[in-house]
Amino acid sequence: MRAAVIGRSNIVGIPMFMLLQREDATVTLCHSRTKDIEKILKECDIVVACLGKPEFVKGEWLKEGCIVIDVGIQYIEDKTKKSGKKLVGDVDFKSAKKVAKY
Repeated sequence: MRAAVIGRSNIVGIPMFMLLQREDATVTLCHSRTKDIEKILKECDIVVACLGKPEFVKGEWLKEGCIVIDVGIQYIEDKTKKSGKKLVGDVDFKSAKKVAKY
């Protein structure tokens, strides 16, 4: 099983990396400036997004049938909402739901 953790924080990224590794996954630790991140994610069965950038991970980057865990919580501007903002994660949900299994 191949996995990628996007985000290297001591609170989520590194512990998630270690948990997946303990379960015998081959884990790649990435960040927002990782070269060829799209290519890396295309090979992964599990993707954990915890980098703190709204809708950073695109569905086109994901392997068909993969499992995506989106840890991110950010607000983006949305004039259609009463508050003027919308809650989103690190993964672009609209594009990812077409590809990811979970």
